[in-house]
Amino acid sequence: MRKIGYIIPTFRESKNEISDYINSINSYFNFEIEVVIVNDNPSKNMSLDDFGYIPSNIKVSIVNNKIQVGPGEARNIGFNLINSEWVGFLDDDDKLLLRPLEGIDKKITLNVDIICLQFEDSRGTFSNLPILNKLIDLNNINAEIYCKQLKSLGRLPTHCQHYLFKTDFLRRNSIKFLPLSVIEDITFIAEAIFNADKIAYDNNPYYFYNSKSGTSKEDVGLDKLFEIYTAIVHIKNLYKLSLAQSRHEQKIMLKRTIAFLESFFISRFISVTSKDIENEILKKSSNLKYFNYLNKINKKVKFIIDSKLINSEIIILYCYCPMALGLLEYLKSKFENQKNIILLDDGVNNSTIIKNTNLMHPSIYLELIADKVLPLRCKSIDLIICHLHQFIHEKISNDFSPKLLKLAPASTKINVIAFQNLF
Repeated sequence: MRKIGYIIPTFRESKNEISDYINSINSYFNFEIEVVIVNDNPSKNMSLDDFGYIPSNIKVSIVNNKIQVGPGEARNIGFNLINSEWVGFLDDDDKLLLRPLEGIDKKITLNVDIICLQFEDSRGTFSNLPILNKLIDLNNINAEIYCKQLKSLGRLPTHCQHYLFKTDFLRRNSIKFLPLSVIEDITFIAEAIFNADKIAYDNNPYYFYNSKSGTSKEDVGLDKLFEIYTAIVHIKNLYKLSLAQSRHEQKIMLKRTIAFLESFFISRFISVTSKDIENEILKKSSNLKYFNYLNKINKKVKFIIDSKLINSEIIILYCYCPMALGLLEYLKSKFENQKNIILLDDGVNNSTIIKNTNLMHPSIYLELIADKVLPLRCKSIDLIICHLHQFIHEKISNDFSPKLLKLAPASTKINVIAFQNLF
């Protein structure tokens, strides 16, 4: 049996990126590795010839799907073929940051279920180094401690790529990816961590995620709402089954994951028009539970917007995610020309204009507000931070809000609201 198997789902023909993975693995590991590439693009087959020279210590297999199944099911297909003690899941456009070190070599000999490795993203937003440094200082491999540290730092395990999993652990607990195209990794890693007894850590560079942020990231759209609902139901069912167990911190992690997914559902819900929502409610009326869930969310959103934002003269949306555009359009349709709504978006350049709304680069956010907003001498400004992660909200709030408060006249009240707290 090989030591580590990597599964790489792809639909973009990312041959160069996958070749880089193979070369990175070969330059570091001195034991046998297997790589399973699952090509989820039925119109274009892949072969071993696409990747040039493959070192003898790396076994590469390719699965060409006849129909597109999405990233979740593609990973499951790859996992069924793995014959390694450990398994990792890689995206086809990211990078491994392996370098000669003893970290992973030592960790895979431990009696643990999961190894958590260092993770960075291209925006420097989601590094898990603060968590790893604390856990390594504690020298504790209890999964309950890991969940407790995540909670204390306002984090959730939302990516699967920076973990290695004991293959037998996943199979013994029947942990698989949901057959979804969105948030399939969140549900997988939440279920894995809930079932784990021991987690080891290594804070050396391992994985680099090529992230997309701001409104430049593609929205999931109406057709994916049911997938998000499916994930919510899955984690809720897992939580119900967990009530008889003693994993206190792991159960809290599941509850926090449910809250995150429900906020994620709302963030996509508001990005579509009322007519589309009505059509979706009618279309899904045969699924009574989903029908009731859509109706409940529809009423909740309308009530919250009316009750919490009705008194503000200006609404500023600080954007890290596509949800800001959805909220922008929703607010504009709701309040028409009654309010000034400004979108501060770090995912676009400062030449972009959306229908009387300014989209500005973060370096001139404060200048924009000082120049265009504060001279209006309004009584109340709502600053809504459009990001689902608590630690990102706190980061922005701690950095941006005090500067804004210093600029604002004493007569102007500024309310800082996290998106997840809004709903």
